[in-house]
Amino acid sequence: MNNPLNLFNSVPLKAPLPLSIDDFKAVIVFIPHPDDEAIGCGGLIHKLFKQNVPMRIILVTDGSGAGELDESASDIRLNEFRESVHLLNPNAQLEYWDIVDGRASEDRLLHQKMEQSVIDFSASHVVTPWALDMHPDHSAVGKALLKANANLSQPVTMIFYEVWSPVPANRILDISEEYGIKKSALECHKTALACGGYVRAMHGLSSYRSLFTQSLSADKTYAEAYFIDS
Repeated sequence: MNNPLNLFNSVPLKAPLPLSIDDFKAVIVFIPHPDDEAIGCGGLIHKLFKQNVPMRIILVTDGSGAGELDESASDIRLNEFRESVHLLNPNAQLEYWDIVDGRASEDRLLHQKMEQSVIDFSASHVVTPWALDMHPDHSAVGKALLKANANLSQPVTMIFYEVWSPVPANRILDISEEYGIKKSALECHKTALACGGYVRAMHGLSSYRSLFTQSLSADKTYAEAYFIDS
């Protein structure tokens, strides 16, 4: 099994293949902060909802902004997160781990929590941020999953999404039909959007990634990029 942390030394980059979700039986999605779910994998979450795939979405941090937001930000962002997920997948189970925003890498038990979650949910696939993402919380979650999966007697399929840093994509998911919901979900995150132009950035990334679909980035076509460790 390839280790994404050794990707640039061991895995040659090739044109990404379409991401098939036909064999997804039960899915856990790890989200470091409110808004990452919409930006990184909102299209996939909504596609799986339409396919009636059981899903548990785990918000890892409290969304407090690592000291850069007001004291009330955590409660506000949690409500924004719930609104967003309700659009993307109203059937998803939600779980909150409340690790202090910015300190995910300090939680030495994070991989054990993830391992137990996979076992409890009988997950076939786990969706998580790219382990080499430049944001320390994102990379901490991705690396913890690698550690957790290595300890499982029956490893799951790991699917890494991009937020702050692009993945060396080996799978592409056409989300043209889901993009409207993805955009509306991100627009729920008014706190985050007051800090940066994330809608514009997401639009550009989703448009660019559609170059790797059959549409070749035709008007109103969008895609999400993933790295699957297999």
